[in-house]
Parts: sequence; C-alpha cells; structure tokens
Amino acid sequence: MECKSPFKEVSWIRKSFWLCLIAALVLELSALAQNLPKVPGAKRVNYIEEIHGRRIPDPYRWLEDQWSKDTRQWLTEQRKYAETILGRLPFVSQMTKKLEPIFSAESISVPSFIEGRYYYSKKPKGAERDAIYSRPSLDGGEKLVLDPNGISKDLTVTVKTLGVSAKGKFLAYIVRDGGEDEVTLRILNLETGHDLDDVVPRGMHWDF
Repeated sequence: MECKSPFKEVSWIRKSFWLCLIAALVLELSALAQNLPKVPGAKRVNYIEEIHGRRIPDPYRWLEDQWSKDTRQWLTEQRKYAETILGRLPFVSQMTKKLEPIFSAESISVPSFIEGRYYYSKKPKGAERDAIYSRPSLDGGEKLVLDPNGISKDLTVTVKTLGVSAKGKFLAYIVRDGGEDEVTLRILNLETGHDLDDVVPRGMHWDF
C-alpha cells in the first residue's frame, strides 16, 4: 500500500497558497490597470565609467548617493506611487494586520559564550532594531551592552556583534548606516563601556 508523505502534502498546500495569492494579485492589478497613475520617471545622466580600458555607461549612477536631494525626491515619488497602487488592493490591509504581530515579535540571536557570559543580539517586542545584550547564565539577569539608539536615533542605523575577545574584555561590532553594503567596524571596551579610538570606516561587508 502506498503511503503518502505528510511533508509532500504540506509542500503542495504551501505552493497552492502562493499560487493563489499571486493569481489574486495579478487579477487585482489587471482590473486596476486602466486607471493606474503614471509611473514616476528617473532621469538619465551622461556618465561613463572606464574599467580596464572599457567604457561602461551608467546613466543612473546618481542614485548611489542615497542622501542627495535628487535621490530622496525620487524615493519619495516611488513610495507615493507604490502606496497609490497597494492602497487599492482590498487584501493589503488584511495581510498587514496578520504580518504586523510577526514583525513586531521579540527575536533573539544564537548566543556566544565567552569568559563566563553569554552575548547575543535581541530585538525586544515592538522595537525597530536589534541591541546587544549579555547575561551570566541562560536564566541569569540580562544586561544591555550596546543600544543602537545611543549611536543614532535614525532607525536605518543598525549594530551587529562580530565577536568578543578571548578574555571577554573587548567586543567587536559593526555599524551599518542606511542599509549600505559598507560598514564601520568598532571595538567596545566592556569594562569601561566606551569605544576604543581605533575605527575601520567604510569596511567590507563580507556576509554581514
């Protein structure tokens, strides 16, 4: 007698769910297509970069400066356009209501045990960013080691642990600004609570 795997059945249900969701989205967008607002344009510039003797046109290079006036204006227009489209879809509010509790739930990283203490990142319930904590045991009192709010109130600035020195005196961490690939590497003296003067700016992102 053939025995069906429950895992295959669950996989089929998931695929069916996503197919139905995509189909519903396509149908909704098709129905709205006749009255869609005009897509905001992006200016093209005459920028040519030469690499190893080859000239490569890059008309949208200006967008790499994310804090420039032109880029911020382009982002604002794109966001308004997206909100205009998504705001017409009846199931968006339902999805938002379902997803908000998931994204606002507390999350915690796998801890590292160094010199008698556990170090880990945690995003408290309702918080926007991870902070770095430590505790002497799995059920011991929690201590806030590094709060990103102390670095910047900008919610796009985030921190992440790289590691703790063998004797547990220093903590290496990175600061990412605005989601950039490049990060700033800093060293925190865990005994004093202050950063060392040594800083690696605009460092490689590796796999952070």
